[in-house]
Amino acid sequence: MKKLLKNAFAALLIILFLISCNNNPPLRNQAIVYATSGPDSGHLVIVGGNMKDTSIINRFISLAGGYDSPIVLIPTASGER
Repeated sequence: MKKLLKNAFAALLIILFLISCNNNPPLRNQAIVYATSGPDSGHLVIVGGNMKDTSIINRFISLAGGYDSPIVLIPTASGER
């Protein structure tokens, strides 16, 4: 599970980097057109500190649709490699 989450995180970072590289500013006097995609609603699980409670992980997996669903983990601060 840890390896799957690490691979998903690495893939997310690459995708975010590629998206950020495509933010060319519009030319003068041109309208900015924003395109959106993705679900209309969803779940966001934000956990801080040293998460040791497995109920949070179980609820996260349940919200994602189960153990076979694609999951993205974004660690923002950790001492673990």
